[in-house]
Amino acid sequence: MVSHDLARDCYVYKDDSGVSWAVYTTVENGAAQSADGTKAPLHNPLPRNCQVRDVVGVSSTGDRTRVPVFLNTADIYALGGSFEKSGVTYTVIFRRAESWKR
Repeated sequence: MVSHDLARDCYVYKDDSGVSWAVYTTVENGAAQSADGTKAPLHNPLPRNCQVRDVVGVSSTGDRTRVPVFLNTADIYALGGSFEKSGVTYTVIFRRAESWKR
């Protein structure tokens, strides 16, 4: 079992149409983005009807985690890519596109 830090911060999420929004997520999820996770003031919060794009990764021990992807051009958004979270490396096994609910 991997322990996770639940400290939270605000980051910039750029939607598929290029609009920048503020999203509130764990610092671990922000760190998994590396340079793509730019901290932001909470001035343009993401609407509740948006499901952000994200990826699911699996570690070498079988632990899984889900991480939001702030930019659709980020390396983390590629299947078979990898990211590090809490010192553990995860391989991307699933990615979900952004969606807007009406």
